[in-house]
Amino acid sequence: MLDKIKQKLGKWITAGLLGTALATAPMAQPEAKPIVKITGLIKEDPMLRGELIVPGLPLDSDIYATWEHTKDSDFYLLRAQSLPIGTDHFKVGAAVQHVDGTGFDAHQEAGLVARLQGDIAKDTFGKIDVQYFPTRQEFDTYGFVDSKHVFADVLASYSPAKGSYFVRPGIDAKISDHVLLGLEAMFSGKDSAPKFDYLGARVGVDF
Repeated sequence: MLDKIKQKLGKWITAGLLGTALATAPMAQPEAKPIVKITGLIKEDPMLRGELIVPGLPLDSDIYATWEHTKDSDFYLLRAQSLPIGTDHFKVGAAVQHVDGTGFDAHQEAGLVARLQGDIAKDTFGKIDVQYFPTRQEFDTYGFVDSKHVFADVLASYSPAKGSYFVRPGIDAKISDHVLLGLEAMFSGKDSAPKFDYLGARVGVDF
């Protein structure tokens, strides 16, 4: 157990140092400020999720790292992407990532990414990123809508070759500037009707 904790801390310290170094590099833009978010998901098998986001890097780049822990299972992802081509509302570029976890071999992959973003209504902003990784022949998607009092997001993945997919929607009420409280669900399937995986309450803290 102690070794697992050390490994987790080591991975997060490495990701944090990488993000901080890039965010404070001479070429970095002023808005390149790391954001850390911790989310607890209350369901049949409780989950703890940690996320590090470093936006606003040169060439419209950003870094994203996540760790999820459920029972004896862990999942890690570290992704860097750059979208220098396009307009304020639509951009394209490239993404690279390292993926590791329980029950499968660690791997690296590179692919393409497209982004659609903009104001949806007054005080409401939306953004969606779609990555395509040729080695897996899969599309990964993350999108969110952020308003003054509500935050809603969806994470999804689809493999045309395997016919498999999952969708993870969530919605939160903003309790304060740094605390979110809401619900999260997950559905998955393979060449069939979606299977309901879970529905749980989530509490998020960002700083």
